[in-house]
Amino acid sequence: MAAFAYINPEGSRFSDGSFGVYYAARTLATAVAECVYHRELFMRRTKEPPMRLDMRVLTATLNAEMHDIRGMKSKFKKVYSRKNYSESRSLAVQLRQEGSFGIAYDSVRDPGGECLAVFRPKALDHCRRERHMIFEWNGKKIAKVFQLQEFISEDESP
Repeated sequence: MAAFAYINPEGSRFSDGSFGVYYAARTLATAVAECVYHRELFMRRTKEPPMRLDMRVLTATLNAEMHDIRGMKSKFKKVYSRKNYSESRSLAVQLRQEGSFGIAYDSVRDPGGECLAVFRPKALDHCRRERHMIFEWNGKKIAKVFQLQEFISEDESP
């Protein structure tokens, strides 16, 4: 619910800042590529010193039809712009006003990856924490990504 409750007033690829969007990817690799890119932008803009960032991977079940623009980069060239989000925001505002639950699209940061931009919470079900990761910010970029794994001693094993 955080994506819908804590709206980014600056907007995002598929929001003009007036509504929240839950972004998801089909694979962990795509999710990490997308998150690293956007987190690096934020960290550079705010001039953060080196640090480790705790990140949670969430999984959810999609229960709604999405507008599907996967495989249509040539038709939606401006929607797929790497830096200018004006066309993708316009498309999202229009689709959301028409009652759309969201957009399925090709990842811009991970070639071959697939993503979702979900406009309405009721499109998702069974959202749960799947794993814990650490992004290592070196002051210029996220140089390493770690996956944390809980250690289970013999005394605690099932």
